[in-house]
Amino acid sequence: MKKSSYVIGAFIVVLLICLLFFATAESNKIKLVEFDDIASLVQEYNGEKSKDFLFLYNGEIDKSIKDYSKHIKKNNRIMTYQVKLTEEELEKLSTDDIKIENNGYIVYVEGELMGFISNELDETKKDELVKKYLYGYIPEEERYYQVLSTADEYIKKFNSNEYTVAVFGASSCTFCTKYLPIVNDVAKKYNLNIYYFDKDTYDSNEYEKVMDLDYTIPGTCTQSGEETTLGSKFDKPLTVITKKGNLVGCIKGYVNEDSLVEKLIETKVIKGVKN
Repeated sequence: MKKSSYVIGAFIVVLLICLLFFATAESNKIKLVEFDDIASLVQEYNGEKSKDFLFLYNGEIDKSIKDYSKHIKKNNRIMTYQVKLTEEELEKLSTDDIKIENNGYIVYVEGELMGFISNELDETKKDELVKKYLYGYIPEEERYYQVLSTADEYIKKFNSNEYTVAVFGASSCTFCTKYLPIVNDVAKKYNLNIYYFDKDTYDSNEYEKVMDLDYTIPGTCTQSGEETTLGSKFDKPLTVITKKGNLVGCIKGYVNEDSLVEKLIETKVIKGVKN
């Protein structure tokens, strides 16, 4: 009887392992969908059931596609589906800014087409574009805001006769990552030096040197409405405009491009442009 129990127990364990294996294999399977199904699939992944990101691979599936699909599912919890689009269908999905091609990943975020990642790119570049489309990461070659190598470079600007714009944020701050592309676009459009300090990634010793400036941040630029200092706790993102070591303007939190530009015109960082 005892031996029989061991046999039954071993059988159950093997059965559970097999079920787990097949369930995992099924969950990793890349499902083929038709062009006519894309609209409803995009809607399903439009913030419903905590599913915001959708990848559609256009082309034939091979081992490299399966491996990368597993990679992005593991790291970003993204499901990949397969499509086989005709030239006419490619044209319909493409926009003025985003051209959809064969053999690549079509990326949707919260129901919006965000970009296309060619399978010809190496994994590092693919991962960089995934971060760009999903989390607002800006590749180095597309950056117009400035990340200074030392705090002394900023402190020199801070004490100069120039208007100096700095944004304090953190990679772990959702609104910071949403705000940074706006900052980048404004820096590009108006040819401005805007300095960005990421508390999570900037050298901690250099970051503390900047915090040691410890100037006053008025209540209009804090979430609590109470005055604080740079050296104390403050809300991120925080945009500060300074001149001759004095604060001449600030913005609390995430704002749209128009609001940022309006403040920069008001504080004379941007000149020759009317509100």
